Amino acid sequence: VTGNVLLNGTYNFREALWITDLKATNVLDEAASQYGTITFDGQGNYSAAVSSWSSKDNALTNYTRTGTYAISSSGFGFIRRSSADGDYVYGSVANGVFVGSSTESGFNNLFVAAKQSTTPLTSAAFSQRYTLTYMNLATTSLSQIRDAVFQIAPNGAGSLGTVTVSGYSGGKDRKST
Repeated sequence: VTGNVLLNGTYNFREALWITDLKATNVLDEAASQYGTITFDGQGNYSAAVSSWSSKDNALTNYTRTGTYAISSSGFGFIRRSSADGDYVYGSVANGVFVGSSTESGFNNLFVAAKQSTTPLTSAAFSQRYTLTYMNLATTSLSQIRDAVFQIAPNGAGSLGTVTVSGYSGGKDRKST
């Protein structure tokens, strides 16, 4: 827990979750998405304001939650996941970003939290190369999964440059510019 201070302050987060039993049905049992703000106290505790959507009820739910986390001095650790009691997201924190995942409990997820900026950002601050990824579980059918990976090279004046997107959509590879 000597690295708990590495998570300190308010972060924006996004979490994608899915549960599946591929052997039985080849269909996702549930797809869910959560996003909101999570505030870490630097001592191992957090509070979160969450908006959550699940394929089970197809509705957006808002709630708050508190929990705990533990980060080592190297940046590796876990957050007790806000989506399920007794479940954890294992990952690492560096440069104000925590990225984690877990599959141990039957949930499969990807969790990303990035520290909120204390100063307003302008397009001039957005001028380095970024690699982005995207995943969408449009329905619980595995034939409808969509994902993509692409790079952007913002010029600091509002342009992202030429962007080529490669991905997978419902069983077919796709590429577009």
